[in-house]
Amino acid sequence: MKKIIFGLLVGVFFSLPLQIIYAADLSKQEIIQIAIKEFENKGGRIQDRVIIYDVNNGQWERGFSALDPEMAKKFEFLQDKDYQVVLLKLKPKPGLEGSNVWVFVDRITGIALAVYRE
Repeated sequence: MKKIIFGLLVGVFFSLPLQIIYAADLSKQEIIQIAIKEFENKGGRIQDRVIIYDVNNGQWERGFSALDPEMAKKFEFLQDKDYQVVLLKLKPKPGLEGSNVWVFVDRITGIALAVYRE
């Protein structure tokens, strides 16, 4: 009887999706690395940026409220996501042109959900 119960428990355990078993938020450093990789994959130069881990997404939320309503609609899909924003702010250098870039990373899966260039 003990072997049957053990077998059932093992069967249930191994049939669970791995993301449920290992569901744990990524660390701050892991999220930053994912954001950097996504930015560089899109042709960005991280050497020209200051990296800001937006604690509690506060800077993004304040900026989001000031976005044009049409632009804000593009980010509605984030409402049901558990994400972290990393701001890649352009370093102030003479002759360096560009804009700030926001990278949205899913806190659990590590997937870059969106990249927004101001």
